[in-house]
Amino acid sequence: MNGPEPQNQIILHVTPQQALSTLLSQGATPGSIASGDNSGPPAINFGGMWQELRRRWWVIALCLLLSLGASIAYVLKAQRIFSTRATLEVQQEQISVMGNNKFGPTDLRALENLKTIESKINGEEMMLNVIRRLNLDKDPTFVPKRDTPLKDDQLVYFLQKKASAALVRGTRLIEIVVEDHNPQRALDIADAFLERLTTTGKQEDTASAREIRVSLEKERDRIREELEAAELTVKQFREAHPDMQLEETHSDLKTNVAEDRVKSLNLEVSNTKAEVVRLTNGIEQLRAAKNIGIADLLRIPAIAATEEIINLQKVLNEKSAAFASIDSRYLPKHPSHIRASKELAEVRASLLAAARNAGAVMENKLDQARENEEKLTAELKTAKAAALQFQQVAAAFDIHASELKVQREHYNQVLTRLKEAQVSQEFGGSLLRVVGHPILPSQPIRPQKKLIVGAAGLGGIFLGLGLVLLLSLMDRSVRNLEQGEETLALPGLAAVPENPAKHPMDRLLTSPFTKPENAEAFRAMRTSLSLLGKGITARSFLFTSPGPGDGKSYCASNFAVALALQGYRTLLIDADLRKPSLDLLLLGHRNQAGLVTHLKGADQPADEQSQACSPTSIANLYLFSAGEANGAHPAELLSGPAFRDLLQQSLKWFHRVVIDTPPVNAVSDALLLAREVDSVALVIRAKKTTRSDAKKAISKLMMAGGRPVGFILNGASKEALSTGYTGDFHHATQTPLALPSGTN
Repeated sequence: MNGPEPQNQIILHVTPQQALSTLLSQGATPGSIASGDNSGPPAINFGGMWQELRRRWWVIALCLLLSLGASIAYVLKAQRIFSTRATLEVQQEQISVMGNNKFGPTDLRALENLKTIESKINGEEMMLNVIRRLNLDKDPTFVPKRDTPLKDDQLVYFLQKKASAALVRGTRLIEIVVEDHNPQRALDIADAFLERLTTTGKQEDTASAREIRVSLEKERDRIREELEAAELTVKQFREAHPDMQLEETHSDLKTNVAEDRVKSLNLEVSNTKAEVVRLTNGIEQLRAAKNIGIADLLRIPAIAATEEIINLQKVLNEKSAAFASIDSRYLPKHPSHIRASKELAEVRASLLAAARNAGAVMENKLDQARENEEKLTAELKTAKAAALQFQQVAAAFDIHASELKVQREHYNQVLTRLKEAQVSQEFGGSLLRVVGHPILPSQPIRPQKKLIVGAAGLGGIFLGLGLVLLLSLMDRSVRNLEQGEETLALPGLAAVPENPAKHPMDRLLTSPFTKPENAEAFRAMRTSLSLLGKGITARSFLFTSPGPGDGKSYCASNFAVALALQGYRTLLIDADLRKPSLDLLLLGHRNQAGLVTHLKGADQPADEQSQACSPTSIANLYLFSAGEANGAHPAELLSGPAFRDLLQQSLKWFHRVVIDTPPVNAVSDALLLAREVDSVALVIRAKKTTRSDAKKAISKLMMAGGRPVGFILNGASKEALSTGYTGDFHHATQTPLALPSGTN
């Protein structure tokens, strides 16, 4: 093969060990592919979501505008509703002059009573009264137009939708709220409710009070006659028993005379019996102790308790004390001692004589006590009979007194109710008092413009956010390098921006229309692929993609241009025998001779084989065209050893060899060549190539023995340019290319 001599290798300041450590830090392991693409729900990448929001901001703006437009249209077309309200206070007590409420007024503070009043206001009878008072059944704007007149229940239904009464919780206030598109009619309906509940109710109460008053006057006269008869009965009963103290009202502090007499006699009889027993015991003890001494006599209670014995014992104690003092001072023959001894003996003799004479005294007292006991017992029997008679008379009197008390209470109640009826007749007895009059509303309560527009705006924003999230979750494509690295377990080699140029030549790196970010992307790709591959320095590169339209030919051609611009003598082989495009891009015309011609070998003319490899307008860049298949199957041509020999020969003459192949998932051509090169680069298109297609392509390449060293994200957005694996290669500085003198 003709060609220039190979040039010296380029020296980089990035060692293979540094490149390997960078790959490991990205989590890429040989032979591993992320699993679970279609089986589970997609993971939410919040960092990517912000990019999605920035990219699809127009979705949120559109939802916001639509919701605001719909809300504004609704506000402009919706019927305006005005509201007014009246407040009534329920009196704490309702004066009751008739009915079962006989013993007092009705307590209206109970919740069930307040709810009853509320239900009556909301009832059909009240609603019909208001409708007829205002002639609402004849108002064509009150109800929708109908061919037939509405019935009462239908009219009530429409009014209940506009007016309602509700009890204010925790109070005795009832609010009547009226809503209508006509503010004046809303005010008239509220006034009609108040008039019905106050003025008309007062007139009805006055008329009712007049009838009640007449009835109560008759009741008063009848009860007065019964009261006078009861008073006469009590008076006659007292006159029939003048000796008895009969009281109409009993008191626990005041007792009757008969009962007091019985209690007093019972106490006296008990004391007398105790005295008889005491004296009897004393006499029996005295009789049994005739020859005993003074000490034994004094042990008898009946004797020791007599007044004479008690006095003599005191004198004996005094004399004994005096004798003891004299005895300690004088001898027995001393006159003082003799005198004291004599006095002590006389006192003892007097005490003994008095104790012996006490028996006769006790017998006299015993006889008197027994006579007194018999007398008191007879009096007690008589007092008990009198007390029993008093109880019987008092019980009969209590019956008459109770009847008199009931008649008096009933009479007083009738007088009180009669006064209440007189007051109700003069002033009315309505239990509702107006505390808040309705006013003519000037501003509608519905539609609430600010609230509706604000809610619509928030709803539009959240709807837009939801749609963006849904679209993001439904998007199964690779959108940035970071997402691709996580999903495919491959390093991102470069993120190539979208090239808007229409002419193919303007898409080349050497074109003046190429943007700086596109050029920088291919420089990053050049550096990345030079460090990754089977050898220490990769020299042969294969570009393929999962499907057509991903931009593999665009990336392969510009990668070859980037190598040539750096000084590498580069051969670009168009191995896409099915849809070749590189000769039109770099040569400007279709080349009939090419890879097909070379692979057929001796069967082809020598001039066609020599024309297969052609220099391009870019220095150091040569193109090996695909040629015309002419009925030969591409897979059969690429499966033989001819392409391997071509690649080996090319590496002897060129520093770098770049091969463009068909899509992996479409045909098997790239699989036949993948194991023969140093580096396989997979080109995927952002927002187009699905993750499942990319994984499928990687799996096929791995089974063919040519696992991709990384992927290239083509058509990447601006946000994807600064993320991913390639950022670690941007800091690698490169030395100028050293070429031998005399080389082209």
